[in-house]
Parts: sequence; structure tokens; C-alpha cells
Amino acid sequence: MLASTVSQLARTVLAQRYDNPQPTPEFHEELWELCCLDHDKVAIGAPRGHAKTTAVTGSYTIAKIVFREADHVLIISDTEEQASEFLAEIKLEFIENEDFIQMFGVKRLVKDAATEVIIEFTDGHRARLLAKGAEQRIRGRKWRGKRPDLIVVDDLENEELTNSDDRREKLSKWFYGSVLPAGGDNCIYRIVGTVMHFDSLLENLMPDENNEHTVTEDLRKYNLQQPWIACKYKAHTPNFEKVLWEEKFPPERLKRIRDDYQRKGEGDIYAQEYLNEPLSTDNAYFEPRDFRPIPEDLLKRYQEKTDGYPTYIAGDLAISKSKKAAYTVLTVGKMSPAGIMDVVDQVRGRWNSLEIIDQLFALNKLWSPEETFLEAENIQRTMEPVIYREMRDQGYYFTFTGETPVADKTARARPLQARMKAGQVRFDKDADWYPDYELELRQFPKSPFKDQVDASALLASKIDTMSDPLTAEEEYEDQYEEEFGDFDMGRDMVTGY
Repeated sequence: MLASTVSQLARTVLAQRYDNPQPTPEFHEELWELCCLDHDKVAIGAPRGHAKTTAVTGSYTIAKIVFREADHVLIISDTEEQASEFLAEIKLEFIENEDFIQMFGVKRLVKDAATEVIIEFTDGHRARLLAKGAEQRIRGRKWRGKRPDLIVVDDLENEELTNSDDRREKLSKWFYGSVLPAGGDNCIYRIVGTVMHFDSLLENLMPDENNEHTVTEDLRKYNLQQPWIACKYKAHTPNFEKVLWEEKFPPERLKRIRDDYQRKGEGDIYAQEYLNEPLSTDNAYFEPRDFRPIPEDLLKRYQEKTDGYPTYIAGDLAISKSKKAAYTVLTVGKMSPAGIMDVVDQVRGRWNSLEIIDQLFALNKLWSPEETFLEAENIQRTMEPVIYREMRDQGYYFTFTGETPVADKTARARPLQARMKAGQVRFDKDADWYPDYELELRQFPKSPFKDQVDASALLASKIDTMSDPLTAEEEYEDQYEEEFGDFDMGRDMVTGY
């Protein structure tokens, strides 16, 4: 089926029932081009209010039915109620749109239920549409001996779901374990929604900016070469010079909407709903200006181990080698004479307990810290006897303590956030580990993983409890006395010389 076929149907017969219909935007034409590609899997991220449901779940699905390219359709949304509303809108075309009914020979609805509709045409052909909510039973849904040949997923995720690590993982397993296998051999999958989290199901289907086939333009980012053909749109460019749907959302209207969200302190929600960005850079937890570099001359002294400043290591431990598991992170920080925490090194990986201990010893031998802080919980207590045994075997000893962190990760990161905003944290920005580190912090608290944040937050909280560092003058005096010693040879009691 050609995109022009869907466009013609939507602009003529279907447009009769639209509320305050607008001229068909180029954006919708692009959606139909994507949906009509000869590829089984297409995912689209689009802004709120831009009629993506009307264009994809509505017009495209109806076209697939009436042009006999699909006769067993499954519509899925975050709740069964929402999916049923999508189905109800489609059904109205088949029972109320007289021009449409006459044009395509719609005879009757053989079944008319909230979650299931069976349409019969005058030539005896039938088509079935089902509505399901997230995590409902999907597999085994056969009709007339065949599984669905079109599965449309629309707004599958909501804010509450995406904010939970467990629920995101559960939804992903359900999608890959139940939804995808539910389709027939030639099933077409079309997913549309708005990105709500950096680890959401939809975001994980979106174009990878590091992929060589990903194309980034002002209002869209797309990749036509991945297993999932994907495109992510935003409503406007940062300066509003370009907008996605000018007839409905001219720059002035979008600015008013944005200003209203920001006035209420909800800039993140605006970025999510209209830009497909889960966080706003304007009020991110860690802002771009918070990431300051360590001065080159000082960094060189750190690398050469000639600085003599206090060093500490903080670790967030996770014993697992699973690809979906959290990482173990060990972060090294220096306390400069000015009281600035300089993050100079980090290791990160999915290791078993013995591998974690190897990394712990290697980092301690490399940096000789005053103390190592490890998140206690159950992991540290389990590893503690092995660490002490390894110290005896290697004849190498270091001080480490177990720390019980605050349960809420956002609250846990407050000391780090406060230090960074005050300009009291700097980083080795040339290190191999740094790009992933900054990305995680800038996406926090909606980042896929939070282990690097946790380790740095622990480091910041413990450094804050250390004694005040020497001032530059005190440090100079200490170095002078260490080099020249005490030159008091005695004074004459009378003359004072």
C-alpha cells in the first residue's frame, strides 16, 4: 500500500468526521511514508497534540483494513480502556460515515464489543480488531486459524510505569516475550508514542545517535537501516525557527505553551511532551555548566602521583554479569587544597564478586587512598571476609568502610549536586570513562543506569565529612618547613639576636 493511498483516504472520506480539521501537515505524510515502508517493524516518537493517533492508529489502520492488506488487527495501549477508545474511534467510521460505508461496501458489525469488533463487507469478507492493554495476555490470539497480521501499539507507556526500574523491565519482557511472538509470520508492527524515559521501551527502539546510519535533522532523527526502522520528531527547534506543524502549532503558540509549563516549574514535562526529551536541559538535575574540567597542570600532577593530596575511593557494587544488570562502579576522587573534589579515575563493569575484589585491589594499589567507601547493603557484608582474606594473601592492606545509603536515589545525589552547582567538583574530561559518565549524570534521574551517580554521590557525601583541607598558604608553610626545617639556632636573651 502506498502512503498516497492513506493520504487520499484521510484527506477526503475520513476528514469529514474530524473535529476542526486542519490541512494535512507534511508531518502526517511522513508518518504514512514510514508506516507504508516494506519493513515489518517501524517505531515512531512524536510530540503530544500532533494527531499521531489519528494518523497512524486511525487512518493507516483503517486503510490497511479496507484495502484488504490486514484482516486481523491488534491494537495495544497502556490500558485496555485506552486501547478500547482507539478501537471505538475506528469503529465509528464503519457505522456512521455514510460515504465511507458506501465506498468500501461495509455491510454490518458481526461483533460489537468494547474490546473486539468484527466487520463484515458486502462481498462476505470479514476483518477483526482487538483492543488490549499493557501486560495483558496476548499470545495465542488466533481468529479463523490465523494470528494477527497487523499490530499497532499506541502510547504503551505512562509516567508511573517508566519511573519504575522493575516495571520498565517487566514491560520490555512482556513486549518481546508476548507481543512480538503474537503476530503471524508476515505480521506488520507499527509503534507510535512519546518518549518518557531514557530507558523506556520506545526510546530503546529510537535511532541510536552513535550509529553510522542515523540521520539527525532539525526536527527529526531517523534510521532506516536498523532492525526497527525508527524516527523521532520534536515540535520545534530550540529557537522556534522551525516547527513541525505550523498550521496547528505556530511558534507563538508553542512559546506560550512552553512558558506556561516553565512558569509552573514543569519544564521537564514540556521537553518530554513536545520535544521527545525526557529531561529539559534548562532545569536538569545536573546541568551542562556543572561539568568543569580539572586544570591541565594539576591533572598532570594527579597522573604522575606527585600532588600529595588526600585520595578517596567510593564504590557502588553489583554482583552480576547479566547484560541487563546494574554495573559495579569504583570512583576515585582527590581533595584539592581549595576543598574541590576532583574525580580522577573510574572503573565500571559487570563482574562477579572475585572480579570486583580484583578491581578494588588494583585501584587501591594505583591510587593509595586514605580510605575506601563501599555501599554496604548485603553485597559488602558478603564480600567483607573475602577482602580481608585477600589482604592477608597479598600482604597488602587498605582501609574500607561500609556505608548504608539513603534509599531514594535522588535524595542520595543531593551532596554531589550541591557541590557541582557550587563549582566544587571537577573532572578528567579526557579520560576514556568520562563520556559515558557525563551522559549518565546529565540524564539523571531518568538515565537507564544510576550506578555512576551513586558512586560519585557517596564520594561527595563522605568527602564532605572529612576535615577541612589546608589553605594554599598553610600548604606552602607545611612544604617550607618540611624542606628547610626549623632554623632557630637560639637567641641572645639580651639583644634578641
